[in-house]
Amino acid sequence: MDETRHTLIRELGAGEPAAWRQADQDYGPLIRNWLRRHGLLADDADDLCQDVLAFVAGEIGSFQHNGRIGAFRAWLRQITVNRARNFLRADRARAGVSGSAAFQQ
Repeated sequence: MDETRHTLIRELGAGEPAAWRQADQDYGPLIRNWLRRHGLLADDADDLCQDVLAFVAGEIGSFQHNGRIGAFRAWLRQITVNRARNFLRADRARAGVSGSAAFQQ
């Protein structure tokens, strides 16, 4: 993937629908790949990808490009990794709260 155009980042910050479609097209498969590497099933990766993009939509205004190639992707990857960890942690917690042994019997 080529480096992210600075204009795309500005357009995302402005909430332009075409920019978000482009970001989903460009980065959606990459995000899903990162999520699958964390062991998520395809359906969970799809759902979490949308969660990542929704989070990015809310936080894009705080993104500060440092001028280095890959800065946006590094930021996006960190968000993805954090969301995946939170999801997996919550999933493990749900699995551990299946009821008492007496209830299960």
